[in-house]
Amino acid sequence: VVCSSPEAIKSMLLKLIEQLHALASYDFSALAPGQSLRSNREFARQRDVLSNRSEMADAVVRVIQLWRTGVVIMDEVDILLHPLRSELNFPIGFRDPIDMSGHRWNLPIHIIDGVLFAATGCKLADS
Repeated sequence: VVCSSPEAIKSMLLKLIEQLHALASYDFSALAPGQSLRSNREFARQRDVLSNRSEMADAVVRVIQLWRTGVVIMDEVDILLHPLRSELNFPIGFRDPIDMSGHRWNLPIHIIDGVLFAATGCKLADS
């Protein structure tokens, strides 16, 4: 069970992209031991940085693979998955009302009411 905010999930995915981009754009031909002690220390430091980035990217990939076999329950899915209304995209301008906002809440309540009526014989609401 994972409880998380949408921002944290998006942030983790962006971190994966950042790590993969850093690994892909690194010039590995420059990563070779040198003649001096200073260049060998820099070589070891760069090797450790690349190793840490690779391990972090591998860990995030394992989490994403775990999520692919799970079930997600999202509240306000229309806002969470909308690319222009997402908080990580820093939307600007006036707020517009959500499309069909009143009817969006009636459908899930009606479905839950039907399931509960089939299970218990009692309705939630008369409307």
